[in-house]
Amino acid sequence: MNSTNTNTAEQEVIDSVRRAREEEVRFFSCAAKPERERWVVHEFLMRLGLKFFDRELNSEVGDSPVDVTFRSARFQIKEISDPAQRRHAEIKESLQRAQKATTVRDLVGPVTARDIVLADVSKLLFQIAATFKYSPRVKSDLDLLVYVTRPHAGFNEPHRVAANKLKSLGWRSISCLFGEKPLLLVATSYSPPFLCPTDQNPNQAMQRTAGRSDA
Repeated sequence: MNSTNTNTAEQEVIDSVRRAREEEVRFFSCAAKPERERWVVHEFLMRLGLKFFDRELNSEVGDSPVDVTFRSARFQIKEISDPAQRRHAEIKESLQRAQKATTVRDLVGPVTARDIVLADVSKLLFQIAATFKYSPRVKSDLDLLVYVTRPHAGFNEPHRVAANKLKSLGWRSISCLFGEKPLLLVATSYSPPFLCPTDQNPNQAMQRTAGRSDA
């Protein structure tokens, strides 16, 4: 391959990275928060094996405690993220590098050493769910969905033990998207059927299958 072809191929890579990082900046902006929340619910429902249409996911506006509605579900979305990460600032910095890059090597940023801190997801879930921001009446009509993006995080106890600690906190249901794994932790008799843990609802498999046909 001659130098002209090499330069062209390298420029295509740089242009592709620029477009990707521009999209990252947009996606993680404040303005795109409703879109991110719908994406979380979309991924969660996909991992549950539900069939649905994107138009069934709707963002709430104003001061509503509900972030996303899906059929009878009223999701409030929370994230367990890395407290040491400056996500939006770091993404903007990576975009600036891409915009200035003249070679592929210029796209790579500095490597920063960080201490590895193991996080207990059970404890962090409890802290989020124990909020006093909403009254018991409001929480009893909300489905809390927590997604975990924090690295080096895990459950220090079985999911069922963690779920038992969450039951008294008043939410209609509590679920977690842990990586690619959806966890149904807490449900009440008023929860949407597809959010009920199987040990609380012996007909859950049948209900999820039925959910595939009505989407």
